[in-house]
Amino acid sequence: MTEDEMKQTWCPDARAAAYSAGSPTMNRGQRGEPDEDCLCLGRRCSAWRWERVPNPAYAEWYAQRSTNGLMTTDWHTAPPSTIRSTTDGYCGRAGAP
Repeated sequence: MTEDEMKQTWCPDARAAAYSAGSPTMNRGQRGEPDEDCLCLGRRCSAWRWERVPNPAYAEWYAQRSTNGLMTTDWHTAPPSTIRSTTDGYCGRAGAP
């Protein structure tokens, strides 16, 4: 999901100040609907994880070295095969999707 999409989802760990007696904090309204202060924070949350996506630089590096079956052994010069997405992520609270 994009970060903006996640910011529209309810976070079970978020808490908001309750203004009723006997309930110092809450994360849902009286009818069970998510409180607007208890939605996902996206990248501002410590549980936020960015998706990993294929690295175009790795594909180019690999293509240059594997043409005509001349694969070299200089793997130490290879760029990472995946990189962090700049748009998509997920809540890492329960692990990777």
